[in-house]
Amino acid sequence: INAGSGKGITVLDLAKLIQEIGFGTFNLTLKEKRNGEVDCFIAKIDAAKKLLNWSPKKDLKEELTHLLYSARKQQIIQNNSV
Repeated sequence: INAGSGKGITVLDLAKLIQEIGFGTFNLTLKEKRNGEVDCFIAKIDAAKKLLNWSPKKDLKEELTHLLYSARKQQIIQNNSV
């Protein structure tokens, strides 16, 4: 069973979101997509909805913010760098 938002996000947009939240300042270099590479992954959450009556309650930014601050608090990451 997959858990996710059911919505996709690109690696570039995820990196920008991490910067927006305040966990890193880094230069992003765009390169051509490699052969066989997908544009984004999307978790199919139909089974979770059907079997567990589950659906996401928070958006990605809110959950990612919580995850990054929790990781910093537990010293999994240091300061604001991912």
